[in-house]
Amino acid sequence: MILLSRKPAECLMLGDDLLIALLELTADAATVRMTHKRHPPTDHFLRLRDSLHLAPDSVLTVREIQADKAIFAFTLADPAALSRKEIYDKLHAPR
Repeated sequence: MILLSRKPAECLMLGDDLLIALLELTADAATVRMTHKRHPPTDHFLRLRDSLHLAPDSVLTVREIQADKAIFAFTLADPAALSRKEIYDKLHAPR
């Protein structure tokens, strides 16, 4: 299991195909947008402890919600495939 926090408008990448964006926070829920290269974006309203299946053997769970961020728990078949979007962009930037 991997724990990562995100503030609204911050994103994560799962592999090269799936962008996970935290859109909005309330006291007990997070709205997450999933954007896959081959599908239209989908928004998901997740309460504390709700889970979302991202891919076979890959699950995102809302572990904690604080005033300015959500902490997500990821159970992944390939933990190395998950990265913060800002890190992903630096690693894949043209040289």
